[in-house]
Amino acid sequence: MAQDNLAIASATTAVIKSMHDFAFTPQLIKELYHTYGAGFTIVDFLRKCAGRSIMVSGDSIKHQEEAYTHRTIKIGTVTPISIEEVSFTLDADDFDSQGNIYPRVGFNVLFGDTITGFTEARLTSIVGTAPNTVLTFKRYNTNAPTMSAQIAAGHIATGVEVTIGSSAFAPETRGTTPTTRGLFEREHFLQIFKEAIGFGGMELARQKWVEVQGVGLFNAELTRGEFLLDQQESMALWMGQQNNNSITQASAISGANNTVGKTIGVWDWIDRLGGEIGISSTGMDVDDLDAAAAYLKSQGITSDVVLVMGGGSFLRKAENNFIDKVNGTAGSLPESFLQAEHTLNGQPGMFLDFGFKLVKKSGILFCFVEDPILSNPKLLGNSHMKLEDAAMMFPMSMYKDPKSGLNLPNLYQAHAGLGGYSRKRIVGMFAGMDGFMQQNLNMPTISEIDGNNTHWLSNVGFPFMEANKALIIKRTS
Repeated sequence: MAQDNLAIASATTAVIKSMHDFAFTPQLIKELYHTYGAGFTIVDFLRKCAGRSIMVSGDSIKHQEEAYTHRTIKIGTVTPISIEEVSFTLDADDFDSQGNIYPRVGFNVLFGDTITGFTEARLTSIVGTAPNTVLTFKRYNTNAPTMSAQIAAGHIATGVEVTIGSSAFAPETRGTTPTTRGLFEREHFLQIFKEAIGFGGMELARQKWVEVQGVGLFNAELTRGEFLLDQQESMALWMGQQNNNSITQASAISGANNTVGKTIGVWDWIDRLGGEIGISSTGMDVDDLDAAAAYLKSQGITSDVVLVMGGGSFLRKAENNFIDKVNGTAGSLPESFLQAEHTLNGQPGMFLDFGFKLVKKSGILFCFVEDPILSNPKLLGNSHMKLEDAAMMFPMSMYKDPKSGLNLPNLYQAHAGLGGYSRKRIVGMFAGMDGFMQQNLNMPTISEIDGNNTHWLSNVGFPFMEANKALIIKRTS
């Protein structure tokens, strides 16, 4: 990459390129993030690692999700058997006019919630005739909450409806699938983000530029502003910039006020439609992944890679708790945590590598990634939700729109494009009246505000599909 003090005639993105237009070496991108950035955020993960950045043609994106009617059973009289087993009769609503019932031996039923935890139990026997038919269920995951705990929490009680999940049958003999009942339509809006670069438009010509063959012009001094813009986008992805319908934009054509749409954030999507796992101040334990797996399996997720992205405190506590679970707290180290193949000051094996990235539990691969946005006290680290000790969990899967048939990532960065011209990054100039007069009529600038200001702009959004298949993990104490 050759250095050149090439002049820029005007602030146009036809030749000025973003850092995201280049493929940096791992060494250089690491140096850039340490020098200018606040760490590797979820937006960087979507854009640089997962390949989830897509150009779209409009300012909003609509998608459809199938609405299902899940078969349920309603509990009648409960009879505890042991911590592993419970039996109960069915409510009269679950019998037809001939005394027949829908459940049969082999069905799995999900008891609990995201606070107590989920217990998946198998229907082992059906005894008696209507209306005194007795169903017996046995817990088969010993790490899940006991049946006694679910009874004490009120999740196995008269009148409670529980969902029938997957079934344990021979191949091609499993129970009936849910019946589709129409579609939900959800809309995601693209927003314009702005970050001041720190010098005026006239100063563009005086900056140091690098010309990259076949790409365009790159300026290292603009990198700082780009990282700040990335942080804005990451915070909007997490928590959104919500609109209460009081924000309007006047039309220059008719004078009408048009509502400006904004995103609600992935956290709120999951809070409204997905699951939740409560953790104490001691952090997440490896057994909490069983509760997560039970919820994910109830939503049809059985073997996907699930991203767990959280704050620094959340990741550190989880790491320590997971290691203690594997190793105990006596201080001895198993072979998997012995000296790493690294060097320190030229000497091999001078430190121990305790880190982890992946945990496989209940057949699901959980991938843990830290987002420093949640720990930074100047960003989301000062949230009253204790986001440094929180995380969100969602499968890295594809979504098929039932109406259009398109296959899309369930979460991605959408950037607007006009005629194929990307608005992921734009160098924009804002000028007061006297700024215009100075450039075109050689009249003096009256005030600093009237002068030109150069900004990075981005017109992006973060569509999130099937939020019911995701969970948020947050402190309850």
